[in-house]
Amino acid sequence: MPTSSSSQRPERPPARGKRKLPPTEEEPQWYVPPPEPPSLGDRLRELLPHLVFPLAVLLFGLAVTALLYFDPFALRESSDAGPATLEERADVLQRPLTQPDPMRGEPALVTFTTSPDGVTILVDGDSIGTSPVTDHRLAGGAYILSFDHERYFRRDTLIVVDGGSAPSYAFQMRSRDPAEELARLEGRALPSSPPASSPQPSPQPQPRPEPEPEPEPEPAMGTLVISSQPDGATVALDGEAVGATPLSLDRPEGTYTVEVRQEGYRTHTSTIDISAGDTRTQVASLEALTGTLRVLPRPWGSVYINGELRVSETNVRYTTELPVGTHTVEVRHPSLGRQQQQVTVSADSSTSIEVNLRGQE
Repeated sequence: MPTSSSSQRPERPPARGKRKLPPTEEEPQWYVPPPEPPSLGDRLRELLPHLVFPLAVLLFGLAVTALLYFDPFALRESSDAGPATLEERADVLQRPLTQPDPMRGEPALVTFTTSPDGVTILVDGDSIGTSPVTDHRLAGGAYILSFDHERYFRRDTLIVVDGGSAPSYAFQMRSRDPAEELARLEGRALPSSPPASSPQPSPQPQPRPEPEPEPEPEPAMGTLVISSQPDGATVALDGEAVGATPLSLDRPEGTYTVEVRQEGYRTHTSTIDISAGDTRTQVASLEALTGTLRVLPRPWGSVYINGELRVSETNVRYTTELPVGTHTVEVRHPSLGRQQQQVTVSADSSTSIEVNLRGQE
């Protein structure tokens, strides 16, 4: 017997947290309840991360305010309270200098010496005589000790004397005269100081010895290597001849003008910078000085210059460039013979000659 489709569909279990409505003849419906409101503890836990920084700032401000309002040092009270005012504290600090404590026992026997002697000694501003002073009685305490003399710089120092002791103090005076102070530093004998009771005229100042000049440090050197084409050229450094190429020189670092000269060639000039510990190389390619030579054979002939054939059987003027100097020019003719001349060529100039072979007939 066939059954309906609704009876064949399996019934689904209700979802967690949902309530099933009363079944109807159609599809069952599910009800979703609204979420429960968060509790107070949940709200505090959510707000706590946002309140950490403001709470830290607040606590820091309260701590600073407490330090400014309450003096922590005022709380350190001792059973033996000291002087309350600044004047009383200063009086306590100065008391050992002006009023020796009578409870410190026997006075001390102090000896003062200076180099040189005859210097006035003052204890707390009162003179006790001129040096040396031996077995001067001082109660235990602190004193300002001064040494005064017209020829020496004044010295002031602080000493602390224990009652019943016998300390000895020695001081070296520094002279106001530079020559006398220099003699003391060099270990030479110093003139004795006159006693303060019978002053004598001060000695004439001695001339200060001139200090020995300090040796000049050796300059940093560099190397200069100069060569030329052709060799044997004269080299001048800043206008001073220093030798012939090839040449190697050691010179202090700096900038130099180098001139390379040779007869029959143009002077080569250059500027070179020499550095300490460096080697600079200069190669001068000398340019030969030349002039123009024109030779006209009559009636015709072959032209030889320095034994070298230049042109054969010509009756027109022959022109060539030759180095400056003297050259041998020869014109040859098969029937009229030959004729030879010595011709001097000058730099950047033109020289013309005419060789007439008919004059030999």
